[in-house]
Amino acid sequence: MPESPRTEERQLDPRSVTLSRAWSAIFAVIVGLGFLFTTSMITIFGDSPRIVTWIGFGAAFFVPSFILVVWTWLWPPLQYRHTRYRMDQEGIWIIRGVWFRGETSIPITRIQHIDVTQGPIERAFGLGTLIIYTAGTQHASESLAGLSHEEATRLRDTLIAFGESDGV
Repeated sequence: MPESPRTEERQLDPRSVTLSRAWSAIFAVIVGLGFLFTTSMITIFGDSPRIVTWIGFGAAFFVPSFILVVWTWLWPPLQYRHTRYRMDQEGIWIIRGVWFRGETSIPITRIQHIDVTQGPIERAFGLGTLIIYTAGTQHASESLAGLSHEEATRLRDTLIAFGESDGV
């Protein structure tokens, strides 16, 4: 049987904060462009007096855009601080949640197969996602994004080695 890795809780890779901010920024730009287009059309083609329309334009575009920018900057570090995992010979535990804390326990005996994936942006940051597929139909997979690619691969290989001793 392989030697058990450390069983203390571990954090995600710190680069996951930057990756989350990048994804959030992309989302914020798309939503901001939608607000800009919509409020511009209302301003140009609306029947209200121009000063009221421009005040409405400012409120409808800049307020949500400001909120999105603040959210993009502040949420990823909070999410990073409140996501942990640990693994031993019995399985893997994933703990996450800023407002509502959730703990997912996946016993080795329930694991069907494990994947490590990397999208192009994750690859640029050297990060990966560990996806664990479990037996059963409800919540048949669990993913842990924000790991270094090396750590995700190591976790996959260790879980596979633990599962081999159980006949999985």
